[in-house]
This record gives sequence, C-alpha cells and structure tokens, in this order.
Amino acid sequence: MNHVIFWVACFFILYRLFTQDYQHGWIDWIHTILFIGPMMCIVYINRSLLDYAIHEKKMILYPIGLIAIVAVGAALHYLFFDVISDILFSEYFIVSYYTVWEVVQYSLIFIAITTLIKLTKDWFWVKDREMKLARENHQVQLSALQSQVNPHFLFNSLNNIYALSSSDMEATRKYILRLSDALRYMIYETREEKVLLQDELDYLADYISLEKLRMSQPVQVTFSYPEDTSELIAPLMLLPLVENCFKHVDKQHPMIHISVKLEDTQLTMTTSNSYRKGSAEVPGGLGMDNLRKRLDLIYPGLYSYDVHEEDDQYTALLTIDLRP
Repeated sequence: MNHVIFWVACFFILYRLFTQDYQHGWIDWIHTILFIGPMMCIVYINRSLLDYAIHEKKMILYPIGLIAIVAVGAALHYLFFDVISDILFSEYFIVSYYTVWEVVQYSLIFIAITTLIKLTKDWFWVKDREMKLARENHQVQLSALQSQVNPHFLFNSLNNIYALSSSDMEATRKYILRLSDALRYMIYETREEKVLLQDELDYLADYISLEKLRMSQPVQVTFSYPEDTSELIAPLMLLPLVENCFKHVDKQHPMIHISVKLEDTQLTMTTSNSYRKGSAEVPGGLGMDNLRKRLDLIYPGLYSYDVHEEDDQYTALLTIDLRP
C-alpha cells in the first residue's frame, strides 16, 4: 500500500509538471505514464542492488551498479517513448522532449529519494527489531532461569546425585561438576547476545546428563555434535528442542536421539524421541512458540523449522545460518 501511495503521488506531481495546457490533458496523461514507467523500473532495480550489496557486504560494487542502472533508465525512457508509445498509443504522435542528461537527472532524483526512504525505513525497522529482541532475550533468560534454576529441577538433581553418592562416588563428583557448569552457564554466560556454539553444545551435554539422571526409567539417549567450533549462536537457542524431547518422551519406552551438524555456517539440529500417540501431552507448547519468536527476531530469513510424526517417533529439524 505504501508503494501505491508513493507512485500515485509521484504520478500526479509529474503530471502537473508536464501539463502544457488543460485542452490536451489526455496527451499529458499518456506522456506522464510513459515517463514514470522507466523510473519505476530503475527504482526497484536499485532497491534489489542495494539489498544485495548490504546483505553480501559488497558496497564497493554499488556505485558501479548505480551507473549501469542510470544507463538502463535512459535506454528505457527512449524505448517507452519511441517504441512502446507507437504500439499502445498509435493514434497519437508522442515524442520525448528531454535530453539524455535531463533523463539522467530525473533518474538520480528518483533513486536518491527512494533510497533515502528505504534506508530510513530500514533504520527504524532495525531499531524496532533491536528493542523487541532485547525484550525477548530478557524474557527468555527469565524463563530459562524460572524453568531450569527452580527448586524442582535443582532439588531433583541434587537428590539424585545424593542417592548416587552411596554407590558411586566418582560418578557423584562428575554430576556435581556438570550441575555446577550448567548453572554457571545459564546464570552468567547467557547474558551476551551471542555465545560460542561450543559452549552452547557443552551446556546441552551437561543438561542431557542431568536429565538422564532424573528419569525414573533407563533412557536411551544419543547426542552427537561437532567439537572445537568457533561459530557464534544466540544463547539457549537449541535448548527448547532438547527440553521437548525429555518432556514428551514415551515414559514406558524412553528413547531420544539428538544430532547437531555444522557445515560452514549452516547448523542443522535433529531431535527425535519416542512418542505415544494420543497421550495427554502434545509436543510443542509455549517453549516452542518462544523459540519461533526468537528465531524470527534473531535469524529472520536464515532458518527453517519443521516437525513430523511417524509411527511412534516425533522428529524436529532445525537449520540456522549462523553467518555473522
């Protein structure tokens, strides 16, 4: 709608500029249509080029592309007036009374105005996104602390570790260390906008170990992930998928498989858990809704998330492009 309003306003401004008298208004309408057509083409070509240059961080190519766009605009101008006008409006004799330099000036004016509008709009969009992201991250951190660092989680973990201490002191020390590392990561390290992917994966390994200890039935869990990675990721981005597995796994036949792969900057996480159809608990819920919101804010257009059920398996697939 904003684009329509802009071009309608431009059309009537140009129409008033081009109007020689009010006795041949129809010719002036045609003249304005033929003039504004090439302007619309170069404006949207310029928008695409600007988006590409910013997204791919190749702004050095933009001035070269801009020269080509202006040249295309001039060529289109004479194409519209010398060829298209004869096809669409053959009953009229219409010619352009503008020099190439004047057409270039008009082209640069349209490009400058629309570029300024676009950059201003993008700036406000980025600021709004940053504010939403800050609020969302704050809520996620609070939710994480409330859901993980709560008496239920902490006391269950401590009670299970205490019970283990009577039979295996070495394992007890290991789980105490894992619990300490998990709490330290959640409380202190997740305050940053991005954390090392390796730290996030190490935290998930600790979390999975503690969850296995809490399960009343022996659970088959596999967790494979890359090591020594230097990529960055938003904190606690992968945790909801792991939480979902333990929350909704079939308690009678618990089986969970978690895999994280990294190719260049493309991260792929696959989680699969046994699931009893028709159970009261349905996978997903508030945690997954919050995950989608965070993905939309932090990685817009850079992720995909799909789930599917097959027999007694519930599988989730998340891919994120972690480009800087």
